[in-house]
Amino acid sequence: MIILLDFLSVIISSLAFAVIFGIKGKNLFFSCLAGVVSHSAFIFAEYFVPQPETVAYLFAAAVMTLYCEIFARVNKTPVTVYLVTGLIPLVPGKLIYDTMLYFTTNNSALFFENLLRSFGIAAAVALGVVGVSTLFRIRKKV
Repeated sequence: MIILLDFLSVIISSLAFAVIFGIKGKNLFFSCLAGVVSHSAFIFAEYFVPQPETVAYLFAAAVMTLYCEIFARVNKTPVTVYLVTGLIPLVPGKLIYDTMLYFTTNNSALFFENLLRSFGIAAAVALGVVGVSTLFRIRKKV
């Protein structure tokens, strides 16, 4: 039941962000599916590689970017249409919130610990996206 609610919240959040982003038609479905793909890949990677968590984020971002690159070409749509909504489930919102909470309450030790975790996750997601996108650009030129 918890897994079902988890995926339902991913679908709703991806759909809401896609609507806010102005995505219409069949691209709305595929962009929501990008969020589900990224979350599924994260859950899969977290199960098989529990530590460090940045590896799970890197894997999820790479899988999601691969999905976005393929379906952008299939549907003749810019990659960012799928990529932006696919990244939403990978944003560590609670961690960022806790980081700012510790900053405002002058809890330096927990602030810096969470800040480093947030930067690590952001770097892993960026590396996953850039790595796969670069491979697609190189393959396109060859």
